[in-house]
Amino acid sequence: MPRTKLLEILFVVAAGLGLLFVGWAVFTGNTSAPPPASVLPTAAPTPTPTIPPPPTPTPQPITLTVLHTNDTWGYVRPCG
Repeated sequence: MPRTKLLEILFVVAAGLGLLFVGWAVFTGNTSAPPPASVLPTAAPTPTPTIPPPPTPTPQPITLTVLHTNDTWGYVRPCG
């Protein structure tokens, strides 16, 4: 079989497979082009429930005790 005849047969087989894959993609709906916006269904907005947020706790007063001493002997004469 001449070489050009073999190349023609391979070209025809490749073209046929390409058409087969393109046809299958169109048939099954696997096309890369998105449908026009007029065809896309629009979903109705769902009402969101309005739940009031929980109340924020108010800061509570704290009790602070300050201990004071004027004993500085530990700085001047260390223990021991």
